[in-house]
Amino acid sequence: MCKSGTGVPHSKTIVAGLASPAGVAAGGAQLIFQIGKTLLQFRDFVFLRCNLGVLVGHVFARVLLGQGLLRIGIILRLEL
Repeated sequence: MCKSGTGVPHSKTIVAGLASPAGVAAGGAQLIFQIGKTLLQFRDFVFLRCNLGVLVGHVFARVLLGQGLLRIGIILRLEL
């Protein structure tokens, strides 16, 4: 009759594991929180991508500025 030594028949422990009205309501809330978490992660990914784009743009601008100043320096040396 009792498999576990607690005095509760095995059939009652199986019935307790089935979905109850409280479990169904909690499942809906869990789904909403999971969707919210996924949307927040997607937002973070979009912001990361934007920030990396700005970083690449800044590096490119600095390289161009450095090359431009180098060319100006070369021209000024030739003029002297």
